[in-house]
Amino acid sequence: SEMIARSGVRFGVELMIGGPGETETTVRESMAFLPRIEYSLLMYGLGVRILPKAKLCDVAREEGFVNEPSELLFPRFYFSKSLDRKWARGFIKERVGRYRSRNRRLAPMLFRNVAARYLGIC
Repeated sequence: SEMIARSGVRFGVELMIGGPGETETTVRESMAFLPRIEYSLLMYGLGVRILPKAKLCDVAREEGFVNEPSELLFPRFYFSKSLDRKWARGFIKERVGRYRSRNRRLAPMLFRNVAARYLGIC
């Protein structure tokens, strides 16, 4: 992230919270690391989608989230039993709010893309 920031490239970070072994401690560690990254956009999701033939599918079966991979025709998400969803949602929402202004860094690029697409301006 430091090299990207030095080059002036805008980039986003996506957090997937709730994977196997996730705890309140690991969520706090992840969120404490965010101020040190010069990202322009932050996205996060609670839970990790379970896909057939992925290692996570085996973990989900062992823990009773999924009985058969055929159940995954429609999206199913794994969420660590060691993490309270309500706490995680509130904690992350509060922390992410502190960095909302970083999204403004993408405004010039967004304007340029819209202008190029709809106005023919490069």
